[in-house]
Amino acid sequence: MKLKHAILDVTDRDVLRRAITQLGLADSVDMRRTEAMRTRLSRAHRASPEVLTRTLPVALVRRVCDVRGVSATGRKAALVAAL
Repeated sequence: MKLKHAILDVTDRDVLRRAITQLGLADSVDMRRTEAMRTRLSRAHRASPEVLTRTLPVALVRRVCDVRGVSATGRKAALVAAL
């Protein structure tokens, strides 16, 4: 699974909303539907894995690490670098 898709799969609605708002994509997506937000972010070129990991809390970064088979111990910066 690609990193961007792994990030979007574990991300909850509030974090998706925040990412869409920060990237200026709110006008083109139904913010009430989680799948619509995931689809919009997966198609947006400016929503790179590096940008998306900045919006994630540490708990979700650890979940992405688990999905990707990377060690989930350490600080957020180290976890993001390992991904």
